[in-house]
Amino acid sequence: HKILEQIRQETQQNVRMIYHSNCATHTDGMFHYIKWHIRDWQKMLAVADIGIVIKPPENVVQRRKPSNKVLSYMAAGLPVVCTPTAADQLIMEHGKHGFFAYTDDEWRVSLKTLVEDADLRRTMGMAGRDAVWRQFTLENITAKYTRLFKTTENTT
Repeated sequence: HKILEQIRQETQQNVRMIYHSNCATHTDGMFHYIKWHIRDWQKMLAVADIGIVIKPPENVVQRRKPSNKVLSYMAAGLPVVCTPTAADQLIMEHGKHGFFAYTDDEWRVSLKTLVEDADLRRTMGMAGRDAVWRQFTLENITAKYTRLFKTTENTT
């Protein structure tokens, strides 16, 4: 929260964070909490500017999570800022689809850069979307499984 307040002050932009949760919809300063409804997830991504994924390095469970959020944000055309796992690094390229951030200063610089530069948000977002559509289509995933099964079949 401290980093977001710094960005708001430095950029003079009205930074608003939207969280989906099970609590009632309400606003508390720059934070807007929206009651979670699975049917609305695509609508929320369509009006967002930046996708953020925090997986603390010291949290073993978080570090093992798959890249579902990063992939969803990229598919929606959003630039992503995340503390990446190994899986995230396989699908997202730092500086092309968004930024990897490990320290508070890296988070502040990455988010501030994206808040201040709408063209960069669009460029990174579209690069991420294109990468997802090239690599993760049903046809590409099916082809990968088919190759895996054929390889396994030939070794048994």
